[in-house]
Amino acid sequence: MARFGTSSIHILVACFAIVGALGSPGLGQFDSDNVTLLSHLPLSTIGGSFDSDGGLVFGNDIWGWQDSLTGKEYALMGRTDGTAFVDVTDGANPIFLGNLPTETVSSTWRDIKVYNDRAYIVADRVGPHGIQIFDLTNLRNVTSPQTFSAPTSTRGNLRDAHNIAINEDSGFAYIVDSDLAAGGLHIVNLNDNINNPRIAGGFADDGSTHDVQVVNYTGPDPDYAGREIAFASNGDTVTLVDVTNKSNPSQISRNGYPGSVFAHQGWLTEDHRYFLFNDELDECNLPLLQNGFGCQPDRAPRTHIMDVSDLDNPVYVGFHEHDEVGIDHNLYVQGNYVYAANYTAGVRILELTDLANAELTEVGFIDTSPNTSPGFRGAWSVYPFFDDGKIIISDLENGLFVAQVDFLANQVDIDFDDDGVVDCNDIDALTAAISGGANNTDFDLTGDGIVDLADQQQWLTDAGAQNLASGNPYLDGDANLDGVVDGSDFNIWNQNKFTATSAWCSADFTADGVVDGSDFNIWNQNKFSSSADVAPVPEPSAVSLLVLSILGLVAVRRGQF
Repeated sequence: MARFGTSSIHILVACFAIVGALGSPGLGQFDSDNVTLLSHLPLSTIGGSFDSDGGLVFGNDIWGWQDSLTGKEYALMGRTDGTAFVDVTDGANPIFLGNLPTETVSSTWRDIKVYNDRAYIVADRVGPHGIQIFDLTNLRNVTSPQTFSAPTSTRGNLRDAHNIAINEDSGFAYIVDSDLAAGGLHIVNLNDNINNPRIAGGFADDGSTHDVQVVNYTGPDPDYAGREIAFASNGDTVTLVDVTNKSNPSQISRNGYPGSVFAHQGWLTEDHRYFLFNDELDECNLPLLQNGFGCQPDRAPRTHIMDVSDLDNPVYVGFHEHDEVGIDHNLYVQGNYVYAANYTAGVRILELTDLANAELTEVGFIDTSPNTSPGFRGAWSVYPFFDDGKIIISDLENGLFVAQVDFLANQVDIDFDDDGVVDCNDIDALTAAISGGANNTDFDLTGDGIVDLADQQQWLTDAGAQNLASGNPYLDGDANLDGVVDGSDFNIWNQNKFTATSAWCSADFTADGVVDGSDFNIWNQNKFSSSADVAPVPEPSAVSLLVLSILGLVAVRRGQF
């Protein structure tokens, strides 16, 4: 929701938002398509229905965190009176871990981002709130709901702010629509003093910024390769700023678009070629809005598309109009999909079909606010960045929703080191996890809560489907992952036999931390077999077989098997 205060129209819209929220919608059935609702936690179960002053509690922003040590997934959901922390690793059975109260008073607007295992939280219209900084590793050992505390940074006299964005690749935070930098980009360095980060600079030349995404640019414009670029939603424009030099940022371009009313928020495609954004008020009946009757939407929300392949001269491409009357709010791009939280129109998932021609295709949705008339209630935001196709949604009145995108449910991440290649590094990491008894959920490919040999078999199946032309699984004993169990794999076993290792590609097929007779037996059972849909590899000569047999016999007699 926009920070309304720049005009009487915006003040009236804010009033309508609160008044509309007072009438609790009927919960009923949460309609969906290609999205499975795993669980729903009402606000009363994640912090209460009333704040300390007796006022109603509403939900607002949401973000996620995955613990790199344990693999667990968490929802960080803003409420008017604080922030709730929920373990959503088991989406069907989320666990409320506790609450971080607001630093001052309740606020309709609270915003959360994560960097280096810490949550950075700002709030709007709440006096000297500053930035709450919460160490998320404190959640690891929580067994019952807690009331948390956090050090707060008010460095640079920051009181309140509407939003915070963090470029995780650079470690800088960008606080916007605050009392600093004329409401523009207030830049803070998160790389030095963790609990009191220092000011790095600011950008105020284009006035107030409502929301922003900042990236280390890797897009098609060679003039800005490797630069740090801000894509700011500035009310009536999308404004691009080079923030590489924090003490002296420079505006690259200021870009209007047809029918602009309030450019609210947007997100880049992963190739940095297109910027998708929403206008929170362009769905409103404008004569009524302009005459003080608030936003009464008379058409469906629009997702706008801007070609930013030339940062100096972006081109507005057009828009996709959704199917249901409502108001759009926050959207995020993950892979080939955009996830748009559109208040009472729910969360809509759109495939990036042909952005050059403004073509998006809806492939799924979930309505978190059924049986309600269009307005400022319902889905506030959505976080789609977990690896397992799980999404978390914050609803202004109805709380936290955990859902699974059906067509992503089976796309398990087997590229554990995220290098774009599924290879020995990945299965060796899995084998080491099995050998070491680690239950990191990143390696739990079968979803049974245990990291064991069943996950190894699942990896061999998934990796074979991805890497091998036949699409067949890799076979047990295929140490070098070439699709054939043959003499080269035996040679690997022979070179490493009777040594301590927990690496598949060193022939530890049993994941017991040593290359020994049990691994030889697995190779022997599958020798001269192929994963390909072709005839088996010819067996070696009788002499070769005799040599292999003798080697095995000698090892057995030595008691090494």
